[in-house]
Amino acid sequence: MRFVARIRHRLVGNLRRQLTLGMVLVMAAAMSAFVWDLTRRQQDELVQQQHQQAQAMARSMATSVSVAVGTQDVEGAQDIVEGFSGYPDLRYMMVLDLHGQVLAHTDASRRGQFLEDLPPVPELRVQQQGSAVVDVLTPVRLGDQHIGWARVGLDRHTLDHELSHMARHGVEGVLIAIVLGAAIAQWAGRYMTRRLHEIQRVADAVQAGHTEQRAEVPGDDEAARLARHVNSMLDTLVQRKVALKDALAQLQLLTNRVPGVVVFQFRRHPDGRTQVPYASEVLHDIYRIRPEALREDASALFAATHPDDQPGFLAAMTASAQRLVPWIHEWRLQFAGEPEVWLMVNAMPQPERDGATLWYGYITDISERKRAENALRESEARLSTAVQQLGHNNAELKSLNARLAQSQVQLLRSEKMAAVGQLAAGMAHEINNPVGFITSNLGTLQRYAHSLLAVVDAQQRCMATGTPQDSEALRLALQDADLDYLRGDVAALLSESREGLERVRKIVQHLRDFSRIDSADWQEADLLAGLESTLNVMGNELKYKADVVNQCGELPLVYCHLGQINQVFLNLLLNACDAMDSRGSIRLSCGTEGAWVWVGIEDSGRGMAPELMNRIFEPFFSTKPVGRGTGLGLSLAYDIVSHHGGRIEVNSVLGQGARFTVWLPIAGPQDAPVGGPG
Repeated sequence: MRFVARIRHRLVGNLRRQLTLGMVLVMAAAMSAFVWDLTRRQQDELVQQQHQQAQAMARSMATSVSVAVGTQDVEGAQDIVEGFSGYPDLRYMMVLDLHGQVLAHTDASRRGQFLEDLPPVPELRVQQQGSAVVDVLTPVRLGDQHIGWARVGLDRHTLDHELSHMARHGVEGVLIAIVLGAAIAQWAGRYMTRRLHEIQRVADAVQAGHTEQRAEVPGDDEAARLARHVNSMLDTLVQRKVALKDALAQLQLLTNRVPGVVVFQFRRHPDGRTQVPYASEVLHDIYRIRPEALREDASALFAATHPDDQPGFLAAMTASAQRLVPWIHEWRLQFAGEPEVWLMVNAMPQPERDGATLWYGYITDISERKRAENALRESEARLSTAVQQLGHNNAELKSLNARLAQSQVQLLRSEKMAAVGQLAAGMAHEINNPVGFITSNLGTLQRYAHSLLAVVDAQQRCMATGTPQDSEALRLALQDADLDYLRGDVAALLSESREGLERVRKIVQHLRDFSRIDSADWQEADLLAGLESTLNVMGNELKYKADVVNQCGELPLVYCHLGQINQVFLNLLLNACDAMDSRGSIRLSCGTEGAWVWVGIEDSGRGMAPELMNRIFEPFFSTKPVGRGTGLGLSLAYDIVSHHGGRIEVNSVLGQGARFTVWLPIAGPQDAPVGGPG
C-alpha cells in the first residue's frame, strides 16, 4: 500500500503533475485513435488490393483456359495453370468442369477430384476470406456458354507481414507522440503552475507560522486575483488572530474572576491517564493545586475526592465517555481538618482520533447550596411537625369557632331580648291603645246587640200572638233601641275596631320581620324595607326622643342576612336615642359607590371624645350608667357587618352628635352561602 501511495504521489502529487499526466493521457488517447484509424484504413486498402488481384487472376485464367476446357484439352489447361504457378503468394489455382471435377491444378495430384462447394449461379464470387487465404471462384465461358470454373487462392502471409510492419510503425509513432506530448505537457505545466507555486510557497510559510509572508504575483489573470485574495485572507487572519488572542485573554481573565466556578478542559486517555490542558485559576482556590501542575497528570484531582464518592465519580465520567452524553455529577472533596466541599461538574465530551475523550465544561462549588438544602430539609421536618400541630390546633380552633358561633347566636338573642325589653313598654303602649278602644267598642256593640235581640224577641211574640200588649212591647223595644242611631254608630264602631286590629297586625308583622336574627336565610334583600321595619318597631321609642328625617332614596337589592342587618339598624338607632339627653333628630341617608351600598344614621346627641371612639366596638364597653345596656350592641353590630364583608365608619365630634355609616358589598361576602339556608 505504501508503494502504491508513493507511485500515486509521484504521478499526481501536485497540480503540475496532475496537469502533465492529464495532457499526456489526452495526447496518448488522441494519437492512439489517429494511428489506429490510419492503420485500419491501410489494412483495408491492402486487403482490398489483394482481393482485386485474386479476382483479376481468376478472370485472366478463366479466359485463358476457356478454349482448352471447351475442347476437353485437359493437358493444355494444365499447362496454362502451371504457367501461373510462379505468381507470388499463389497458394493454388485450378480449373473445374460444371460438375466440380478438377481438370487442372497447380498440384497435379489433385486432378480428377470433385469439389462440392460450387455456387448455383455462374458469377464471380469470393468463396473464402479467412486469415490465411483469399479464395476467388469465377465461371469459365466460351462465348455465352458456361462450361466450367476457374478458382484461385492467394496466400495472406505477405499481406499479414506488411500489416504487422505497418502496426509496429504506428505504435512507434504513438510512443514518439506520447514522449513529445509529455515533454510539451511538462513544459506547459511548469509555465502554467509557476505562479501558483508562489501562492503555495506563501501557504507553506503561513502553515509554518510565518503569517507575515505574502504572495507576489503580478498581472490580472486568475492566479494574480487568487494571490490577492489569499493576501487579503491572510491580513484578515492576522487581524482575527490578534482579536482572538485578546478575547482569549479577556475570557481567561473573566473565568479567573468568577468565584466558585472552574472553567476547564479534561482529557482521559484509553489507558486511564488523565490530563487537564486548561483550567481557570479558581481551581487553586478549591483544590489547593495550581492548574499547570495538572497538564500532564491529573491524578491529584482524585486524591482529594471523598473516598465514598470516588466510585460514583469514575462511573459518571465513564458513562459520559462511552455514550457521549453530558458529564453531570455531584461529589465531595475532603481536606484534613476542614469542612467538606461539595462540587458539581457539567461538561460535554468530545471523542479524539487517538481514542481519548476531551471534556469542555465547568466545575461549580455548591457547598452553600448543599448547606441550604440541608437546612431546608431540617426546616421541612420542623414545618411538617408544625403543620401537624397546626392541624391539631385547627381542629381545636374549629371547635372553638363552633362554640363561638353558638355563643354569638346566644349573644344576638340576648341582645335581641335586651332590645325587646327596652322596647317592650313602648310596644305594649302601642298595642294597648288600639286594644283599649277595641274593648270599649266591643262593650258598646254588646249593649247594641242586647237591644237588637230584645227587638227581635218582641217582634217574634207579636207575630206569634198579635195581642195589643205584644204590639206595645215591640214599640217600646224599638224606641229603646233607637235603630236610626244604632245603624250609624255600629258602622263607626266596626270601622274603628278594624283600624285598631290593623294597627295591632302591623305591629305584630313588624315584630315578625324583625325576628329570627339567628336564622341562616341569605338572599337578595331590600335594606330600606328592613330599615323601615326597624323604625316601625321603634316607633314608640323614637317619637318621644327624636324626629326622624328619612332622606333615603333607592338602593339595589343586596345579598345579605336581612334579619341580622335589621339588628344592626336597631342597635345603631337605640344608640342614637341613648346619645340624646333631650329631644333631638335622627337623619337617615343612603347611597351606592361602585359595588358597595351604604346606609348612614346620624344623631344630634352629645357625641364622643376621640379616646372613646377607639373603644366603642369592644365587647362589654359602654358609656351608659350601670344597669343600662349590655355593652354588646355596637360590638355585635360590628361583627355582623364584618361577617357580611362590610365595615362601619364612625364620625363624631364631642357635643355635635355622631354619624355611623354601614358599608355592605352588593354581591355579598365571598364566603356567603348561596341559595337560601345552608
